[in-house]
Amino acid sequence: SSENEFKKSNFYLSISNYLNPKFVFNLSLVAENLFLNENYEKSKAVLKNFNKKQDFYYWFRIKKEAQIISKTQNQKQALNYITSKFSKIVNPNDKFIFDIANFYKKTKEYEKAIEYYSLIINSLDDHSDVKANLLYRRGGSYERLKIYSLADKDLLNSLKIEPNDAYVLNYLAYSWLER
Repeated sequence: SSENEFKKSNFYLSISNYLNPKFVFNLSLVAENLFLNENYEKSKAVLKNFNKKQDFYYWFRIKKEAQIISKTQNQKQALNYITSKFSKIVNPNDKFIFDIANFYKKTKEYEKAIEYYSLIINSLDDHSDVKANLLYRRGGSYERLKIYSLADKDLLNSLKIEPNDAYVLNYLAYSWLER
């Protein structure tokens, strides 16, 4: 499916489901294939298989349902949906926090994105590759808010960890050129 060979992917998924119907991961791929083919109703039906007892898959369901809402309605409603579900998670892990931060950033709610990126950044080692990516994302959010001193600080700190990151170098260069 990652190569957009959905017909083949669905064929192999159906064989896999037949051989092992309890392998939940297959259903996430089925839902993803349906989503990528814009078959949102069928995708939602498959997603109903994931319940709150399955933390990771339930979060996958919530994110995918929010993406469907974004495609079929609008981004604001999608954001409302995912944040209402996220607020009910008692102890969200960093992956969930990262996803919610990205959702806020995508909907141009940069202040909230910064808040969530910061939660993760503050818990990481100074030389973590993950931290470099988070600094890039938070720096981009600061840049969009025109808080250039904090944007530059985050982007330059990201480059200290990953000096040859083309995305960060490009973002920083364009930001400076535009200013």
